[in-house]
Amino acid sequence: NTRALALGAPIERRAGFETYTRRAFPRAVLLDPARGPKYGSRSSSARSSQHMTQREITETLRGLPPRGAPEWRLALDSRLVRSPRSGLLRYLLGCECFDQARPATAVRQMMIAHHAEPMLESAALLVFAGLNCVSRSGVLLLPALLEAWEEFRRPEFDRNRAERAVLDAFAEPLAGLQGSSSLARRLWRLPIRTLRTQIRTAVASHDVQQYPLLLSPA
Repeated sequence: NTRALALGAPIERRAGFETYTRRAFPRAVLLDPARGPKYGSRSSSARSSQHMTQREITETLRGLPPRGAPEWRLALDSRLVRSPRSGLLRYLLGCECFDQARPATAVRQMMIAHHAEPMLESAALLVFAGLNCVSRSGVLLLPALLEAWEEFRRPEFDRNRAERAVLDAFAEPLAGLQGSSSLARRLWRLPIRTLRTQIRTAVASHDVQQYPLLLSPA
C-alpha cells in the first residue's frame, strides 16, 4: 500500500515509516511508537533534558493574536522568520495546517516540532495521524487519530509540565462533551479547531459502536 506523499517521499504504513522519515527528513526525529523517539544527531535523553521552560513558552506566545483570528497565520509566519528553529512555533503551524486541510505540510511541521522539542509528545501522535490522512485521501483527522491511538496506544501526550502549559494556553471549555471518555477530553486539548468540531459532532452522535474510544467511560 505504498502511496506518493505530497512531500515527495514514499510512505508505507508502519513498516516503511522509518525509511520514509529518513528520506524526507534526513536530520529529523525518527518516531517509533514501540521504542520511543530516536534522533539522528543526538540522543533523545540529551534532548529531553532541554525542555522549554514556562518563561520560554510565555515569551514565544507573547503578542500573538488569538488563535483563529484573521491575522493569526500572518503573525505565526512572521515569528517563524525570526525563529525558524522554534519547536513550539512549528507545532502551532502544524496545527494550523491541519485546520487548513493540508495534512502533508502539517506532518512535516510536526516532525520538526518534535525534533526541536521532544516534550511536545502530541506532535508524534499527530505525525502518525497525519500520515493516515495523507495516505488515505479524504480521511478526517479524528478517525485517523483514533486509529493511530488504537494501534499504538502512545505517546501518552499531555502529561509533562511543558506540554501542558502549551495546551493550557489554547484550552477551550469542554461544553457538550458530557459522557465522553478521558481520551476524548485529552484530544480536545489539542489546539486544532477542526478536530474539536469533529469531536463535538462524534460525542453528540452517541454512537458508541462507531466511536468506542470517545464514548467509553474508561
